[in-house]
Amino acid sequence: MAPSVKSTSGTLLFPKLNRTNYHVWSDNMKTVLQAQLLWLIVTSQRSQPTEPDPNPPVDANQKSFTPSSTEYKDWNQFHNDFISWLESDNAAIGLMHGVMEFSQQKHVTNILTSREMWDHLHKLHITQQQAVNIYYYYQDLYAKK
Repeated sequence: MAPSVKSTSGTLLFPKLNRTNYHVWSDNMKTVLQAQLLWLIVTSQRSQPTEPDPNPPVDANQKSFTPSSTEYKDWNQFHNDFISWLESDNAAIGLMHGVMEFSQQKHVTNILTSREMWDHLHKLHITQQQAVNIYYYYQDLYAKK
């Protein structure tokens, strides 16, 4: 049986990310993001839409289209789709950030999207750990000679 990842109060019940528990943290975090329907955002399977113009469209005479016009409806849908994606992305960032120790939060301070955050943490923990493993492998190899 898989460990519980959320209490009845909404608090996540797995250890915060630190410098040694990335694999456990990432497995639990992925489960939470999937349960919150945010994993598609993090993996870019639900891609980031282009940010729309914040102002409603105007015609050639700079007159605003009416809310019932096709142009306005298209703009409004595009705008709503972008806001929905942005809210989901921010929710994923907030969830991940909330279950990191302070020592890990500094690594993602300037990250803009949940995909960038996930990829950066993976690179930071996996790539660096591989380099450390190689160092110790060579240490062991030369110690046996």
